[in-house]
Amino acid sequence: MTHCNLDFIKSINPGSKTFTIKVIKLFLNETPEHIKQIKFEIANANWGKVYEHTHKIKPSVLMLGFPTDMTEALLNILKYSQSEKNTDQIYNLFKAFETKISSIYYELDQELKKLEK
Repeated sequence: MTHCNLDFIKSINPGSKTFTIKVIKLFLNETPEHIKQIKFEIANANWGKVYEHTHKIKPSVLMLGFPTDMTEALLNILKYSQSEKNTDQIYNLFKAFETKISSIYYELDQELKKLEK
């Protein structure tokens, strides 16, 4: 895989694909709506909601071994939206994250197809 490193998630239950498949499916099914909501809430400067939606995707991002720059962007969005400090940086952090997310979706979808064979 180019972007994600699934070593961690696969190590949770070695020899079984079930957990990995469940996490990938959950991510692919739920994350697009959270991304849409984060974008909306950033535009409205609703930092509590930005935090809420970002926090919901954080575990998957960490388990699916996202690239460091995306993980750091997400963690900074969490920190800034929670503290309501440096909120002027949130939009650019989100854009950097959002720019790469479609490649992640594609990559995970391809991996899911392999795992389900």
